[in-house]
Amino acid sequence: MFREDCPLDETTVSILIDSLCRNGLVDLATAVFEQMSKYGCTPNSMICNSLVNSFSEQGRGDETLKLLNSMS
Repeated sequence: MFREDCPLDETTVSILIDSLCRNGLVDLATAVFEQMSKYGCTPNSMICNSLVNSFSEQGRGDETLKLLNSMS
């Protein structure tokens, strides 16, 4: 999904996921979220808020609860 010559960190991934969510690409944002641990990144509050807000806006309450449960 990511290029090897483009280093990723939490800030980069946060911005990417937030941008995807703001543009209605929540499934792609979720895919990035699921892959981020492979690159040594951990979720932060901006990432989780972006996903929770987008899931809620799209009526995807089950995915919102799944994400919130995984954080605890």
